Amino acid sequence: ALTSLVVVAISRRITRPINETMSFARDFSNGDFSRRIPNYSDDEIGTLQKALNRLADTVLEKIDNLTFEQKKLEKTIESINDGIAVVGRDKMIMVANRAFKSLLDIDAVMVGKLFFEAIRNRALNTRIEQVHTTGLAVNFEETFLNGRHCDVFINPVAGEPNLGGLLIVLHDTTEKKKVEQMKTD
Repeated sequence: ALTSLVVVAISRRITRPINETMSFARDFSNGDFSRRIPNYSDDEIGTLQKALNRLADTVLEKIDNLTFEQKKLEKTIESINDGIAVVGRDKMIMVANRAFKSLLDIDAVMVGKLFFEAIRNRALNTRIEQVHTTGLAVNFEETFLNGRHCDVFINPVAGEPNLGGLLIVLHDTTEKKKVEQMKTD
């Protein structure tokens, strides 16, 4: 009986840190990045637990840095006066800034929709499809239904296999056209 008690005590002493480490790994893989392993011992399991805590700190720091960079990029794109949109290989809109939606007079959410469902302009959609098919950039002028005149630039995004798609830039030339018309008149 005494031997059984000693064996149970020793096995608990050995398995408790292993179970705690497994629980930490399970929680971390499920998205609980704040959890750490406290009170680790000076044996091999303790060394593993210290390494996992350092790994968790490093991963959390990387996630924070990436989130910060993503927010900087989003704010930069939103502050640009030209309309900018990115259409992925799957023809879904990945990015559309406020100016893009304003120039096309769109109030609805565009991100996550097929470009031809969100953009209600046949000429623009035709050119987007053309660039999507050929992979060759195009540049043209377009007048939208709301009276806005834009220089439209559609370029394939190249270089990164996962980022394939199209970059669409709408440069508003409405005021320039009005001035030209006034000069002509």
